[in-house]
Amino acid sequence: MKRYFILLAVIAFVAVYALGDVMSEHWALQCPLYHLTGWQCPLCGIQRGLHAALNGRFAEAWHYNPGLWLMSPYWLLWMAGGISGRAAAWLPVRWCSQDKVLLTATGILLLWGVFRNL
Repeated sequence: MKRYFILLAVIAFVAVYALGDVMSEHWALQCPLYHLTGWQCPLCGIQRGLHAALNGRFAEAWHYNPGLWLMSPYWLLWMAGGISGRAAAWLPVRWCSQDKVLLTATGILLLWGVFRNL
């Protein structure tokens, strides 16, 4: 049941971002770090980038946060391992779930947050 709820939530999320106009909507989440300091966090631009990618504007999506798009295959495999019991047996998913790999990926994401503000 939990898996179906997660799948339904993902489909609804994608539909909202594909059909809605994130740039002008007031309900879109705002980054607190950016508003307080003017620095971009590692995830800044994810909403606008996802909206652009879902509408076929891939160059614009890359512009919003290239580090995120480079790391997204890893994070998708990691999430697949947490959602599906069968996918967890697949070698790349098991590799992504190892503690050392997860800590390394998180460290790379944090370094990207520092690098993009230099």
